[in-house]
Amino acid sequence: PLLTVRELVGFGRYPYHKGRPTAEDDEKVEAALATFDLLPLAERRLDTLSGGQRQRAQVAMTFAQETDYILLDEPLNNLDIAASRSLMRTLQDLARNHGRTIVIVLHDINYAAAYADQIVAMKDGRITHQGAAVEVVTEAMLLQVYGTSASVHHIGDKVVVAV
Repeated sequence: PLLTVRELVGFGRYPYHKGRPTAEDDEKVEAALATFDLLPLAERRLDTLSGGQRQRAQVAMTFAQETDYILLDEPLNNLDIAASRSLMRTLQDLARNHGRTIVIVLHDINYAAAYADQIVAMKDGRITHQGAAVEVVTEAMLLQVYGTSASVHHIGDKVVVAV
């Protein structure tokens, strides 16, 4: 499809306007573009973007829906370190300051430990551990869930996994 970033983000408003966007819908799209730092890319076609830029646009579309809950599966795929950090900070801000509940599937345990209020570890479709990062992220959990040993370090109130 030859969609622009603005058009994709606008799809997040479709449940509200059903094909007839209002000025309010346009404002919500602009806010989503600004929140995810996509205003400079708003008129670019999706097929001209990097994978990480497309990923941010898709998350912005979800944000534009204004749902209480946002579910994301591996939103850091195709993102470099700076973009990953920026996206996680934005999502954390949405949760803490805008009343959104955000559930994210992440395989990068360090990002999960750094940004999540709660971590749920699963193996074979079953929950094995649940709680705050400092409680959940342990060497025993990593061995049980991932089948590998790793060192867990506590730096201030943060948990860092070294492999």
